[in-house]
Amino acid sequence: ELDRMGEARNDVIYQQIKNQSLADVLAESRPVFEKLLAGVEAQPEEFLIEPQLFEGAPGPMIVWEMLQGDVYEHYALHAPSIKNWLAR
Repeated sequence: ELDRMGEARNDVIYQQIKNQSLADVLAESRPVFEKLLAGVEAQPEEFLIEPQLFEGAPGPMIVWEMLQGDVYEHYALHAPSIKNWLAR
C-alpha cells in the first residue's frame, strides 16, 4: 500500500500528465528510464548502499532502497491497473 506521501506525489503527477496520450507518455518514459539507469550506473557501489544525505530529505537515505520503492516495486504496484486500463 502506498503511504500518504506517495499517494500525494502520484496525484500530482497524474494531474500533470492525465491529458497526455499513451504514445506521448511511452515516448517520454524510455529516455527518462535510460537517464535514471545511466545515473545509477555512474555511481560507485558505496553511494547505493551507504546512507546518503540529500537536501530536503528528513535524514540519511539509502539509495537502493529509494530506487526499490520508487522504481521497480512502484512499477509492479501499478502494472495491473494499467494493463486493465489498456485492455478496455
